[in-house]
Amino acid sequence: MATPSTARVISKQMLIPNVVGVDFAMVEPPQINYNAGQYVILHTTGPNGNVVKRSYSISSPPAAAGFSLCVKIVGDASQYIADLKPGDPVKFSGPWGMGKFTFPEKTENEIVMIATGTGLSPIYSLLSGNLSAHPDKRFLFLWGLKKESDIFYTKELEDLAQKYLNFAFRIVLSEAGSAWTGKRGMLSDVFAAEIGDLGGKEYFLAGNGNMINIVEHELITRGISPDRIHKEI
Repeated sequence: MATPSTARVISKQMLIPNVVGVDFAMVEPPQINYNAGQYVILHTTGPNGNVVKRSYSISSPPAAAGFSLCVKIVGDASQYIADLKPGDPVKFSGPWGMGKFTFPEKTENEIVMIATGTGLSPIYSLLSGNLSAHPDKRFLFLWGLKKESDIFYTKELEDLAQKYLNFAFRIVLSEAGSAWTGKRGMLSDVFAAEIGDLGGKEYFLAGNGNMINIVEHELITRGISPDRIHKEI
């Protein structure tokens, strides 16, 4: 088995109460080579000192010096990540997933990205890593969350939308409060209406498995070829 790589924490931020963003700098080897959409397997430590390995999508665009993660706190492994401090070392393997959720060499000219929750992580990596390289393509990101308090990364998405005129995003809330003026409903119920004509597009789906299954089934039923649908559950 290959020796795990080592990185250290350079910054950490609680994005919302149950989602943490962590930036890592490479230690050994001194550089990392990854494509947008790939993931790493972090070697975390459980409450009994045992090693717990968990896969996390990289949220940053490709950079040799390090990578970032955006993690929902749901168990021991993610709590370990949330408890890390600047300077702390971590072991990991990867990157993995080349060809699974990475940007194909040839795609349709309209790219639709659909995610729930921290499914944003690989989507943001794909967007920030590919928008400048494909000014001729149109990108639309639909992001499903429950409530206003679940929203994060708005500045990052707004910055992309201002910088790249070929990119737009819409947030859809399933349990929005009365003051919410944006899109409402379950993402799996409203995505088709938000997109319009489903044909001639490339699809990237990330996040909740049930959402992905429903959307994928609907796309295939509407005649979208499976090789135009990329999934990261």
